[in-house]
Amino acid sequence: MIVRRSQLIETPWRNGGGVTLELATDGSNLFGWRVSVATVAIDGPFSDFSRHRRAILLLDGAGMRLHHPAGVTALLGRGANWTFDGALPVVAELVDGPTRDFNLIVAEGHGHPEVALITTGRWRATVLHALSPGAFDGVEVDVGDTWIGDGWVDVVGEAALAAVRR
Repeated sequence: MIVRRSQLIETPWRNGGGVTLELATDGSNLFGWRVSVATVAIDGPFSDFSRHRRAILLLDGAGMRLHHPAGVTALLGRGANWTFDGALPVVAELVDGPTRDFNLIVAEGHGHPEVALITTGRWRATVLHALSPGAFDGVEVDVGDTWIGDGWVDVVGEAALAAVRR
């Protein structure tokens, strides 16, 4: 299924630090997984997603440093990613202005999150988010369009890939 960017709505964060564009969920009330794009406008804490694993992929911006009890994880440059426990208290420090990132959150027992920046080829995915004009399984897509499924997909162009691996 293809969801066009025009069908999606951005939701401002309660703390005023950014907005989230929800791309897809597994469809349940208490989600097993969720994929979104977040625009982070200011430094601040990540939301607590206890009993979930999170994977984040930097799409735009100079990057951010993620401060947490185990130290600092720096996401510097497009394509940088990190997978972590959703209960970990993480505080983002923007490097040089706002960033935009791709996120996959998976509840315990529903699989393991994986995110990647990909280009033309055949890929196994749960969700693909178009970062350039192209096609998913022969269907033309534009920037911001999203493919939702679970299987192998022929991709033309550049995309952010989210996969829930079981």
